[in-house]
Amino acid sequence: MIERSGQCLYFLHIPKTAGSSVRKWLAEKFSPEQACPAWSLEDLWALNSDRLAQYALFVGHFGQHLGGRLGAAAHEITILRDPISRTLSHWRQINRAAYDPDHARVREQSFDAFVADDRNRYLIENFQARYLAPPAQSLEALAAGLAAPEFATFQLSKRFHQASLTLAPDDLFRGAGSALDAMEVAGTAEDLHGFLSECATRFGWPLPAAEDVPWVNATEIADASEIAASTLRRLEALTEVDRALYDRVRTRAVPRPIAPSTQDRPEAGDDRLGVLDTRLRLALEGIRGLQHRLHHANVHHNDEVRWLQNEVAHLRQLDAQRADWIAAETKSNQAQLDAAHIDREQHRQHARWVEAELKFIREQLDHAHADRAQGKERTQWIEAELKVMREQLDHAHADRAQSKERAQWIEAELKLMREQLDFAHADRERASQHGAALRQMHDQLSRLSDRVERLQAECTAIRTEQSRRWSERIWRAVRGRAAG
Repeated sequence: MIERSGQCLYFLHIPKTAGSSVRKWLAEKFSPEQACPAWSLEDLWALNSDRLAQYALFVGHFGQHLGGRLGAAAHEITILRDPISRTLSHWRQINRAAYDPDHARVREQSFDAFVADDRNRYLIENFQARYLAPPAQSLEALAAGLAAPEFATFQLSKRFHQASLTLAPDDLFRGAGSALDAMEVAGTAEDLHGFLSECATRFGWPLPAAEDVPWVNATEIADASEIAASTLRRLEALTEVDRALYDRVRTRAVPRPIAPSTQDRPEAGDDRLGVLDTRLRLALEGIRGLQHRLHHANVHHNDEVRWLQNEVAHLRQLDAQRADWIAAETKSNQAQLDAAHIDREQHRQHARWVEAELKFIREQLDHAHADRAQGKERTQWIEAELKVMREQLDHAHADRAQSKERAQWIEAELKLMREQLDFAHADRERASQHGAALRQMHDQLSRLSDRVERLQAECTAIRTEQSRRWSERIWRAVRGRAAG
């Protein structure tokens, strides 16, 4: 074990590049308390910078996001693998891992169909270079909007893989190449012993013997004999930057151009030779893997058991941390859910109150409509009554005019009678001198007096009848208005 001094160590583990073997070897160089339990971006996101500052060793699929979360530089090491071998191994891993977000789709695909499906480009195209290059988006931007269940299904890692596809090949090559140049140690999976020996020399650890190199998850043989030539050509095109970086690390030479010109493209025969060369390279890698596994099968059995025990403890610790994080998220979500239930109940009560208010308003509106209808009927009745009253008033005016004419006639008659009475009085005076004439005049006067009395009585009756009619009409009008 070594004690932490200075910067921490970060093994940038690109998936399916023998990283599990490197993890086991590094675990022997640090105490369990010094090793960060996080291995995925989801685990890294769950730890804050204060917690991360406690660790001296980081091993995980973090790409270039660790520095931003850690807030400090680290000694970085990484290991690359032949791009086609890595892609084939990745396809097999997704087929086995039910937790992988692409498992349901990929398990139904052959390797040729997997490579041909554009939905899988983010799992293939220059995959290693995209881990090395500066990230296209910050980890905060990638995690925005993700809920706890999505973190549990590695949706943050999927977003990271998909976002890095936006980098142009030239920018990707320059960014990944700069990252490789800044690495303390960079090696290949095909020379794992050489990589570990260089790490031991760089950090002052004992050099590992060839038989001491751990081999973890080394159960796959890179066999390209069953892969279609078109698939191999598509893989070469999709992993051109990865191939350049891999050759750069493997040979320590200047890499070939990323995009050769038309004049440099191989002829049909050279293309077939390239396919055969790829298959031969993969076959040799498979043979080396078999030799290593046969050599270490018995020697490392106990080491494998101990490593597996440590790995189980590590995974349990990781699961406990993730369970704590999920429990905290669940508690937070439950509190939010309770608050949402309270808000929902308040909204329901408010909705019931609004419905009651609407019902009351509708009833008031119905009453208003009924009152309006009754008011309309009453208005029509009043208008009819007014019409009758106007007609009666017109009749009254007509009667009044007739009565006035009759009164004028009666007054004229009375005037005439008074004149005749005056003449009668004069005649009576003369009749006093004449007896017979006086009696005659007396009789005539009596008759005229009777006639005047009758005319006066008739005039009085007419005026009484007229007053009665006016009183009745006015009384009916007053009662109608009072009732309205």
